[in-house]
Amino acid sequence: MLNRPTTDLLSRSEPRGSRWDRQPGVRLTLLGLAMVLPLIPIGWRTASIMNQDGDKWAPRSSPVTVTTQPIPTHGGRILTDDGTVLAHDQQRFSVLVHYRWIETPPDPSWLRGQVLSRLKPRERRDATRVASARQSVLLRRKNLLQDLATLCRVDKIQLAEAAGTVQHRVERIVKTVEQNRNTAAPGSRSTSGSPTSLVQTIKRALTSPPRREEREPVVVTEELEYHRLLQDVSLEAAGTIQEHPERFPGVVVRVSTRRVYTHGSLAAHVVGNRRQQPRDRGIVPEREWVGASGVEKSYDPVLRGQPGLRRIVTNRHGEVVSTRILRPPRRGRDIQLTLSLPLQRRAETLLD
Repeated sequence: MLNRPTTDLLSRSEPRGSRWDRQPGVRLTLLGLAMVLPLIPIGWRTASIMNQDGDKWAPRSSPVTVTTQPIPTHGGRILTDDGTVLAHDQQRFSVLVHYRWIETPPDPSWLRGQVLSRLKPRERRDATRVASARQSVLLRRKNLLQDLATLCRVDKIQLAEAAGTVQHRVERIVKTVEQNRNTAAPGSRSTSGSPTSLVQTIKRALTSPPRREEREPVVVTEELEYHRLLQDVSLEAAGTIQEHPERFPGVVVRVSTRRVYTHGSLAAHVVGNRRQQPRDRGIVPEREWVGASGVEKSYDPVLRGQPGLRRIVTNRHGEVVSTRILRPPRRGRDIQLTLSLPLQRRAETLLD
């Protein structure tokens, strides 16, 4: 009754408005402000996050993996007295494609990530734009092998067979892992089916984590890696792929070197040869070619260059996000011999 606009229970002599009981409207207003004012900054912050680009929060929602990879270098040449090349390093270019781009049918989780990465936060709520982006990704996957076959001048059927071989090998690995997991699963469940007391049941219910009804799909490392589909492609094709990554998503070029002896076995006892020697440097396994005999062995520190080091950042799907050269490669120095090639060829002919 005290909250009514008028009441006879209060003293007439008390000044009007001197008590809170006589101003319920003011109290309700203050109470409403106390409830609404804290919600204003929360709503403003929520709206600002929804309108901002999602790349700012990508490192938190999508962790990345940082690895290092050696950069091959060129070894020095071995020359005769007139500058004829006896031995040199030849570059070889291989084309590697990420597994998700050649997997058929495409992985749903990967496809959803590709679709959302092409849209802004506001556009992701539009079903029409999402469907259009999905069709764009599927079309890009469909034309990828055709573009690679045209650029590298190989048969598309042969390239598709190579992709199918890679997928078959990866699926066999996944199947083996799933079989091993299913084999180990019954042993872990046998203890829960045994009769237990009420106390043990309550203890297990309070201390054990809940068991999922559905298992997560198996994801092996090979599903997040790049696989070689082509090797010994031309320098022009390798340069085009590296210059236009937007045309060839999920495709990288790997460079390697091969020692070539131009004149074959001529003066082989002088020139010598190389062999591959494994050596581990931290977490980066390297297999370097070192001199085994002849000039290749005697002048190995001069001929052999220093490989570089590249820092590679990949997302949770295994795709390359960024690269950075930590140490550039250093080319080996040339060695010029006093050997006369015509004289050496004539001497070997007479001895034969």
